[in-house]
Amino acid sequence: MKKIFGLVMIGILLPTALVLAEGQQEVAEQVTIKLGSGANEKNIQYEATKYFADLVRERTNGQIDIQLFFSGQLGTAADMIDSLQVGGIQMMQSFPPNWTSYVPEIGVLNLPFQFSDFDHVRRATDGKVGEELATLVREQTGVVVLQWWPHGFRNMYTKRLIENAADMKGLKIRVPPADVFVRTFKLLEASPVSIPWSEVYTGLQTGMVEAAEADLSGALASGFHEVTDYVIKTGHIYTASFLVIKEDFLQQSHRRSEEGPSRSSRRGRGVAVQECS
Repeated sequence: MKKIFGLVMIGILLPTALVLAEGQQEVAEQVTIKLGSGANEKNIQYEATKYFADLVRERTNGQIDIQLFFSGQLGTAADMIDSLQVGGIQMMQSFPPNWTSYVPEIGVLNLPFQFSDFDHVRRATDGKVGEELATLVREQTGVVVLQWWPHGFRNMYTKRLIENAADMKGLKIRVPPADVFVRTFKLLEASPVSIPWSEVYTGLQTGMVEAAEADLSGALASGFHEVTDYVIKTGHIYTASFLVIKEDFLQQSHRRSEEGPSRSSRRGRGVAVQECS
């Protein structure tokens, strides 16, 4: 599975790196890009983003240097989104739940139990839904979605066994600060709590919360298995990932059509998936 994911990510990242490289062929001085993320360095999104940064550096002969700031080094997701909009940073690897305060429509991706598998997700994010959401992100924030990336379905990680819906009553569970997550768990009569991702491990450890929900990659990277006893495989919500860049910076960087990176990335993904089959 990890090998397949890696091949898919190469197909996604290489064309985008080449597009950025083409725009810098005539630039003599080095361009430094700050890229922030709340994910930690054990998360597969870090591996993918680091590979992307290395590709850009290689293909531009060092003219573009993407500096990675993961594990919330630049603040919360909201801090980084605000910084991205004003030019404090130029790129971000992020997740839709963090953007619902800025682009409410993006919350449609977080509706529970709407995707059956990864192919279903891909048809949505690589199709009209993904295109329209990317347009809304650009229009409402001035940020361009370079590519929707695969990530994972969310499960629950708990300190006590959950066998049915009745067991959810009163469960103090950490959820992202997005309305659809809060409402979903309130309907199950749980007690959802929104705390920053970087504090979830400590919250579980100290009893501030008794459960959390996340995709498998994020849960393993954050060590949830060390402070919880059960994995409840619900797959209740799918979380996408995306790579974004400030629009005016992108235009200055490659002097190409703003839709170029998206088209190139989708073609690269198609080739990679074909190789995996």
